[in-house]
Amino acid sequence: MMISPIFFPFISAALYGLGYLMIERNTSNISVTAFLLLSCLMGLFNVFLLWLIKREPVDYSPLFESPGLLVALITTLFVASTGWMITNFSIRGTSAVYAAMGEISYPFFVLFFGFLFFGIRRFDYSTLIGGALIFAGSFIMIYGRAKLGGAG
Repeated sequence: MMISPIFFPFISAALYGLGYLMIERNTSNISVTAFLLLSCLMGLFNVFLLWLIKREPVDYSPLFESPGLLVALITTLFVASTGWMITNFSIRGTSAVYAAMGEISYPFFVLFFGFLFFGIRRFDYSTLIGGALIFAGSFIMIYGRAKLGGAG
């Protein structure tokens, strides 16, 4: 029985939530640098598993055919890995809950940057309102927590 890809973001969110709590609880004696290095090694294991499951070839040839694509990929990897690094510092410096509250506002930024950089206009009012509500909700939670005396 295959799981519909519609559920993948929710499964991912559940795994991230558990992962954030585990990072907060179990990595107090290891540096973020060491943790990120181990995460990279786990990424290699995940790539191997994906290759075993899908048998999809690892093909970098399109990157060398288009220099723009190579620059875009490097930028993408840099942006995503920097975000993950900052999230880890946030979890270690505050709490898993606080980090998750801030990060959950990313749908708003997907809409904003999608429009700003890529001219994406494939959203309707419900998407705009939902993204704004998520952003407003996370801002209210973070602001309220800060007013109560900090994030930890």
